[in-house]
Amino acid sequence: MTNINVECCFCHKFFQKEKGLYNWAIKQKWKSFCSKECRIKYKTKSKNLKCFNCGKDIIVGNCDYKRSKTKKFFCCNSCAAVVNNKNRIFSDEKRKKISEKTRNSIRKYLKTQNKIMLEKKTCFVCNKIFSPIRKSHKFCSKKCQQIYKFGSVQYTKDEIVNKIIELSKQLKRTPQKRDCLIRLTSAAVRFFGTWNKAMGFCGLKPNKSLFQKTRLKCQDGHMADSISEKIVDEWLFSNKINHERSKKYPNSNMDCDFYLPNYNIWLEYFGLIGHKKYEIGMELKRQIAKDNNLNFIEIIPSDLYPKNKLDSFLPRIKGGQEVVKQEGLFDGIKVLDVKMIGNAPIE
Repeated sequence: MTNINVECCFCHKFFQKEKGLYNWAIKQKWKSFCSKECRIKYKTKSKNLKCFNCGKDIIVGNCDYKRSKTKKFFCCNSCAAVVNNKNRIFSDEKRKKISEKTRNSIRKYLKTQNKIMLEKKTCFVCNKIFSPIRKSHKFCSKKCQQIYKFGSVQYTKDEIVNKIIELSKQLKRTPQKRDCLIRLTSAAVRFFGTWNKAMGFCGLKPNKSLFQKTRLKCQDGHMADSISEKIVDEWLFSNKINHERSKKYPNSNMDCDFYLPNYNIWLEYFGLIGHKKYEIGMELKRQIAKDNNLNFIEIIPSDLYPKNKLDSFLPRIKGGQEVVKQEGLFDGIKVLDVKMIGNAPIE
C-alpha cells in the first residue's frame, strides 16, 4: 500500500496516510485529521474565555456567546452580582419602596395559597424589629438565641478543647455528655460532628456506645459494667457500706446491680431511661420487687450528672434495719441480733 501526504483540516499540517483510506474518506465526504486531538478540537465549538470579574478561565458555549449582547461572562453568580450591582445604588427611600413592593407581592402570593404573612416582631434580647419566618421565632439571629439560652455566645474551638481537657483532669477519666452542660456539648458537636470525635481530637479515649458493656475495675475489686456503676460502687465503698454485685432476684433469673446484705436493700442503677427495650426490663424488676416485698431503691442518671447527689440516699439506706452477725452461740445455734438505726420500724 502506498502512502500519500494529506493536509490536516484543523492544524493544516501534512501527514502520511494510506491511499486507499484517503480515497474512501473522499467518497464518504469525511475530513482528514492528523490526530485524535485535532478531530476533537475541530468538533468542539465552545470558546475558552476569562471571567469578567475575577479573571478565572471558563468555557462558554457557542450559542451562549452568540446570544449575549455585552459579551461579559462570569464563573459564578456572585461574580455576576458584583458587576451588575455596581450601577444599582439606591437611596434609603427607594430601598423602603422596593421592600414594600416585595412584601406586597409575597402577601398576594400567600393569599392565593391560603396562608397569612407573619407580622414583625421585636427580638427578646436586643429589642430589634425583625420579620420572622415562622410563628415560633422569637430572636432576630442565632447570636441572640445563644445569649438567651446559654447566657453568652457559644465557645470557640480552642475554648472547647481546653474545657474538655480540664474536665478530664478533674474527673480522672474521659468525660461523658452527661458530665457537661448543654452549652459545651452543643458547641463540641457543632465543631467536631460528634462528642466522641471531640474526645479523639483532645487526645482522649472515646466512650463506647450506650448498650455496650465495659468492664471497669472499682476500688474494692468489683467489676462495673459502666462508668456510672463504677461511681455508685466506689461511693458505697467510701461510705463503708457492704455490698454485693449482680445478685439474682428471688424466683427470677434477673440480676440486681447492688445488694446491701447488712440492710437487706436491693439497689438498682437505671442508666438508659428513654429506651423502650431497657424500660421493659426496668418494669420487670419493679414488679419482682413488689411481688416479693423487697426493699427496692432506684438511682437514675440525674442523681449522678452533672452533679453527684448520691449522699441524699444515705438516710434511706442507713435509716433502715441493720443485721449484724455475732459469734455467740445459744443451744448450738448462731444468734442474729437486729439493731435499729434511726426511728425506722422493724418489719
